[in-house]
Amino acid sequence: MNIRPSARSWVPLLVLLVGVSCTPKRTFQAPENVPPETFVFVRSPVTDTVPARVVMHWYGNDPDGEVVAYRYSWWRDSVQVMAGTTRTTRDTFTLPVAGGVRLYTFKIQAVDDQGAVDPTPATVSFPMVNSPPTIAFTYQSLPPDTTLNVVTFFFELHDVDGDNTITQLLYRLDTDTAWTVTAFDSTYLTLENIPPGTRTVYFRAADFTGALSDSISFTWTVRPVRGSLLVILDHDGANRTAWTDMMIQAGYDTTTFTFWYLPNELTDPDRFPEVVRDIRALLTPSRFRAVFWLSSAPNPSDVWLNHLLVPLQDYLQAGGQVFFSGPAFAQDVDTAFLQTYLGLASTDTANYKQDKLISQYGEPRIARDSAASTSFPDTLTLSVGTPLVSRVDGFVQGTFSVLYRARFGLSSNALTDWIPVGVQKGQVVALTLSLLDVNGNGQAPRVLTEVGRGFGVYTGP
Repeated sequence: MNIRPSARSWVPLLVLLVGVSCTPKRTFQAPENVPPETFVFVRSPVTDTVPARVVMHWYGNDPDGEVVAYRYSWWRDSVQVMAGTTRTTRDTFTLPVAGGVRLYTFKIQAVDDQGAVDPTPATVSFPMVNSPPTIAFTYQSLPPDTTLNVVTFFFELHDVDGDNTITQLLYRLDTDTAWTVTAFDSTYLTLENIPPGTRTVYFRAADFTGALSDSISFTWTVRPVRGSLLVILDHDGANRTAWTDMMIQAGYDTTTFTFWYLPNELTDPDRFPEVVRDIRALLTPSRFRAVFWLSSAPNPSDVWLNHLLVPLQDYLQAGGQVFFSGPAFAQDVDTAFLQTYLGLASTDTANYKQDKLISQYGEPRIARDSAASTSFPDTLTLSVGTPLVSRVDGFVQGTFSVLYRARFGLSSNALTDWIPVGVQKGQVVALTLSLLDVNGNGQAPRVLTEVGRGFGVYTGP
């Protein structure tokens, strides 16, 4: 039997199919990212003026993530003066200050891990006033009570607004009518050509706004510079008078040379920079044509000796002339100096510095080297006047001219067996003995005379 459905029976099915096919699909939507919030506070009261160096603290909160950075900016009277990005929650800022009291505003915005920035930055405002810098002499750096006309001063300078705000150093001698202003680019200042007499110098510092520090001062005595010969003495006491007497016996008038006394404090390494700068500024061929370094120290310090070799080398390279006399030179001078300026053979330098030369305590015999090509008279011999209490060293060989030789207990009296102790090369003359100790024949002053003649600084008869 065939059963044919009626048309009415198809209607519900058709409606059902249509209803299913028209149902829309649902999609997932993530919630919108919420920007972070920022909070800030300053460690000092905001109701009073603060210095231009302030410590700021801040933090951020992100309800749907985390804070990864902060954007900050500084404003002075509505003008932005500084901006940047940081990942910290604390920082110290040195602000570009201006004269008078000014209103500063700090703005800080947190940034979350989605890159959203706090649209309402946290801010804090406060008045700020510029503070003047401070200046003081560096501890134990002041020069001796008496100096020549070149002196170096060392300073400690600070500014609560930031040391980088200090831009000028001002000084004035008691002989000046106005302050001299120099750019501040180091913590020391060397004054030259200071008038002789009792002097007082004043110093001040200024920041870039012109705010001045209180002044500091130092009073001391400046000895006059006389003649074109500088005599360096590395000792104090009675030997100063003895060397002065020998210079006079040699025919030098006291107005024709200048003494420079090596400060006792030079054994302190903190004093080296000052003394080296002073002697470097002082040692110029235009001021002194020659230098006599006269020593009697039995146990000199190779530390200060080689520190002073630095300005002496500059002086020699500029055309100066140097005469050394004393055991300090024989024992402690740097080998590079000996090779360069005295021609000591490099193969003998090691032995020379390792005390492998023939030497002993006692009274060595000293003789002029008559074969040497020099203006020194052959009759100008030296002899010990008192027992030598320090070891005497001699040179071995090199390109120098020999002036004097000494024999220290050798079996032969032949001059070829004697060790050179007085030599010359170009602008340098070196005697490894103190002239005060080898004046037994009374001819030591004449050595000073002849050296001065050769250097062109002797003005006597």
